Amino acid sequence: MGGGYCIASSAPQLIPTKMTQKDKRKLNNFFSAFANLKHLKIPETPEDLRNLPSYFPKFPISFVTISGQQVYHDDVGFKSYEEFVKLLLAEEEIARYYDSSSINLITKKHVTKYLEDFVQGSTTKGRIEQTIEDILAELSQIPDELEFHFLVNGLTLDDFESFTLGQATFTKIDANYAEKLFPDRAPADGDDKNDARREKRKSIIGRAAIRVAARGDFWLGQQKAYREAQVTVGALSLYPIIFMFESATPRLFRFTLSGLSRQEFGPVISYDTKTQQRRISFGGLSSLMPLKLTARDIERFKNYGWDDISTFLKGRSETNEIDQALGTSLFWLGQAAADTLTASILLKYFTAIETLIIGRRRSKTIVQDVARRVSLLVGATKEEQVTIRRNLTKSGGSYDVRSQITHAGLTEVEDRRKIFDTGALAAWTVLRYLKARGLPSLDEAIEKLDIAADGAGWKPWLKARTAMSRIAKLIKK
Repeated sequence: MGGGYCIASSAPQLIPTKMTQKDKRKLNNFFSAFANLKHLKIPETPEDLRNLPSYFPKFPISFVTISGQQVYHDDVGFKSYEEFVKLLLAEEEIARYYDSSSINLITKKHVTKYLEDFVQGSTTKGRIEQTIEDILAELSQIPDELEFHFLVNGLTLDDFESFTLGQATFTKIDANYAEKLFPDRAPADGDDKNDARREKRKSIIGRAAIRVAARGDFWLGQQKAYREAQVTVGALSLYPIIFMFESATPRLFRFTLSGLSRQEFGPVISYDTKTQQRRISFGGLSSLMPLKLTARDIERFKNYGWDDISTFLKGRSETNEIDQALGTSLFWLGQAAADTLTASILLKYFTAIETLIIGRRRSKTIVQDVARRVSLLVGATKEEQVTIRRNLTKSGGSYDVRSQITHAGLTEVEDRRKIFDTGALAAWTVLRYLKARGLPSLDEAIEKLDIAADGAGWKPWLKARTAMSRIAKLIKK
């Protein structure tokens, strides 16, 4: 997903539809029936109104308003309009961006103009064909930008309504927001499922949603938004990792974002940011272990790089190597936070660390290199640096466990403290590495880190230890 997707600022992109002339003739026939005054009625009594066709029993909905009068379809017009919308939705490229509700709004706008002109006697030959072309032209425009919404299970915004992290916004869902996500609809074939929608709205009020904007191509935009949301969740996961050590019973918080699978719990919902036309796809409920954030928490986070992380997420470069590595590292932190398998979590934490620490130049002493660089980045004192390096490299240490997972089939890490410690190292490595964003390459950042390590005495110590080892062997001989 590299390369990025910029928000379009020129003429709107057009959807490459495959509608044939035969399909257009069918649309013409349906239009001639449902936009015909012969099949549009103005009920004079409540009984006349109740006898009109409707998706909702006893509650017919007017089709359009002409000259201040609400008009309703008879059976022929009702059926013809249904078939017209179905034929448009059968066009795969249109259905990517517009649902039946959006098509209904666009069509009614053009039909109203057509009927008003017809009543005034100002229509000309070919007007029906032109109106259909106008409808298709509007339905063929790719939105400049879509705003994707992901529901988040378990996250509570306690005493505030929303916060922004990078390009994403987390919002407490209220009744209006819930209505926007799951509005009542006219159900197909007379099957009223709005009770289920009302229950859905009720169930999400008070929970949190994350929304991310991406370029209007729905499928590519969804992937871009998913990736951005995952990276942002990775950034958010830094803070439970950091602060869980204040608890007497530290535990793993789980953050998961999905939305590209058809086997998840709910929908990914997006809106055209200009027109607010709604689009929905399968998959997409996010979940995490219960985590309650307060306004005070956000203020506390600001002492731990919150603003730096947010600035990075807003303006990271798609070409700068360090920015790419930081984004990948945050992505793996998000993946770790989404996992339930302890062995997998530990591996993903190490992946987040190694993405920033190893670079392209590999050595035979990779474990010692990683331990030395991480200890220098994260350890505030020489004593802390020694402890970090020892915990990573000693027999039975975190790297030893990593090797057992990758080479010996270990699937469960019983010592949860190793997971907590490695997660904290990953979180602090990311926060410290933000200071390296001005450097041109990852290798240069690592080289400067190694030079700093020389100054701290690590490399000379390693060389001295190697020399003493050789001398010992010579004495034994």
